[in-house]
Amino acid sequence: MRIRLVKQFMDEEIVEAVIQALQNEKAVMGESVFKFEEELARYFGVKYAVTTSSGTHALQFALMAVGVKAGKKVVTTPYSFIATANSVIHAGGIPVFADVR
Repeated sequence: MRIRLVKQFMDEEIVEAVIQALQNEKAVMGESVFKFEEELARYFGVKYAVTTSSGTHALQFALMAVGVKAGKKVVTTPYSFIATANSVIHAGGIPVFADVR
């Protein structure tokens, strides 16, 4: 027996927007991406919003945004994808692993 953990939901409007963007624009940094970022910023009530192509890039941006610089220690978990620690190193920081109980 197979038990679905998640039921995928794809609104037809979303599917159409993705198809439109892929057929008419660059997949990265196209007009629809800029429009989406503007709408996202408006939704959250902030001046700017940035989308990234991956969770790794999102981690790197977040670390830069909070000012992680060379030699700064950043506490992270050892039980994660390698990108978590690599993002700290990429930003110039030193990953310090903390276990959980």
